[in-house]
Amino acid sequence: MHLIQFSIYYKTIVFLSFLLFLISFLFQNLIPALSALAILVFLIYTKFSFIKKVGKITASRKLFEKQIFVNHPINIKTKVKNGGKQINLKIIDNPPENSTITKGKNQIEKLLNQNEEITIDYQIKFNSRGKKDFKNIDLEITDLSNLYKINIQKTLTETIWVHSDPEEIKKAKRVSQREHIEIDTPSLMGLETLDEMQGTREFQPGDKLKDIDWKATSRFQKIMTKLFEKKELLDTIVLLDCSHSMRRTSGNISKINHATNLAVSLTKILQSIRHPIGLVAFDEYKIIKSVNPTNNYSNIFESLTDLPSQIKTKDYKSNESLELNQIEKETSVEQKNFISTVFPFLAKGRRKIKSPTQATGVYEAIRVLMMDNKTKHIIFLTDLETNIQSIYRAITLAHSKKYNVWLLAPFSPFYNIDKEKIDTGNLEELYKLKQTRDSFIQKIRKLNIEIVELTPLMEGVKVIEQVRGKKK
Repeated sequence: MHLIQFSIYYKTIVFLSFLLFLISFLFQNLIPALSALAILVFLIYTKFSFIKKVGKITASRKLFEKQIFVNHPINIKTKVKNGGKQINLKIIDNPPENSTITKGKNQIEKLLNQNEEITIDYQIKFNSRGKKDFKNIDLEITDLSNLYKINIQKTLTETIWVHSDPEEIKKAKRVSQREHIEIDTPSLMGLETLDEMQGTREFQPGDKLKDIDWKATSRFQKIMTKLFEKKELLDTIVLLDCSHSMRRTSGNISKINHATNLAVSLTKILQSIRHPIGLVAFDEYKIIKSVNPTNNYSNIFESLTDLPSQIKTKDYKSNESLELNQIEKETSVEQKNFISTVFPFLAKGRRKIKSPTQATGVYEAIRVLMMDNKTKHIIFLTDLETNIQSIYRAITLAHSKKYNVWLLAPFSPFYNIDKEKIDTGNLEELYKLKQTRDSFIQKIRKLNIEIVELTPLMEGVKVIEQVRGKKK
């Protein structure tokens, strides 16, 4: 049974009916009373008649694109069918958050006959990647006299994953093909082996047929096979910070989305020169996504799609960043016991914790990477705001293990400061944040670690250029 709402016209007519009753009583005249009674009977009749007209209403929604990307249009078709008698029907299809309608309209109002169908065609695009949920279709049914109204919500839940903008992939591909920059790779040499041709020799039993050098064979008039030497390549691991400070934004740009685009670009560039790339995404307390080093680009690309996306905020203020001198402070026994008890529940594990720096996602990520005792190339993507002690510990641990480390650090105010609303207090906080950050970066630079301070428009090409010390 649907809940009926009364329109302003209905309420006006009822009010006039009571006025007629009042006039009849005051002037001892029966005609206004009979008129008011007739009006009330008419309202009761039209109400029950309207209820009978409302039948079963079915709705469906179709998305025409199978792969969906940021800033690319998605075509949607929503159909609603009236199973009852003639009614006025208003339809509103609710698109997910962070979407913009680029073509058509997501609502329509029309007089529908029995078994008649109505269709909405419109187009939207998303300004951020991640999981997007289509939920409800709102239906507003009114009678032909606009006296009664019924609101119905049809739940059509559909989840889609919006991938990063493919333009980022194309840019990375152009770089990997040497259109913009020659990538110098010796600093990424390490333990993983790669066969590289060294010369030729006469074919011997047991040699692979695919290794036969046919040009040399025709030249020497005997079967020659290629000789290979072993070159070593490092596994490259992208450590992506997905904590709340990375996801804050007051506009369309967030640090997490920029960091994800950079991870996409760097993956494409490095994999194109045959470097295996892995991914470890972490939040404040734990690892939330892990992909083993691979040369399969789609594994990394798909994993980046369902990471936490941006969250809205009204200012750029960061969490309270810890002062650098606190890094060396000892933890009390009571605090150690508390952390050891609580942390397993946060991280969903049972590992014993000795200090606050170990009760974090970044420390857990480095600890896991160190288990195989293999040298690696580590790329940290973090804003240096959440768990700064643990970030410092993780970087120094990686450095002590002779890992090749890059630190790519976005600076919050570049992403979400509102220049029109900034006041003296904001500027003071900004100055303190910059001082703390600069001191921390100086401390890291002493370890001879490559550091790139990111701005919102910086792409993977520029990161490689800065690390390699090259300019266009």
